Amino acid sequence: FAQVTLSVGDLVFQIFRGRGEVNLTVASSRNPTEFHEFSTVLSAMDVGVKRQGFGHLLDIEKVLKPHMQDLATAFSAEHYPRIKSGLADTYARDRIITKQWETEINRRLYG
Repeated sequence: FAQVTLSVGDLVFQIFRGRGEVNLTVASSRNPTEFHEFSTVLSAMDVGVKRQGFGHLLDIEKVLKPHMQDLATAFSAEHYPRIKSGLADTYARDRIITKQWETEINRRLYG
């Protein structure tokens, strides 16, 4: 396992590598502890990127490079509240789906 933190302009990136996958999270330098998975952010921004996993840094580069300015704009003081609201909606849907799966698994195992 490896973790690297990079500061690029007003953005802070954390790259995690382990067990055949690579994860990239992003935060604003104004809020450097509030990280979000970067494809989730791009998905919430509606720039044509779907949430996805990555197996290699080159896969991340292909998605990240054309959207660096989009991320910088999204994490700006002016635009971040809207993006944060969209992310909150995404995380709420994720919790609902997770709960539904937990309920179904428990029903099949113990029901």
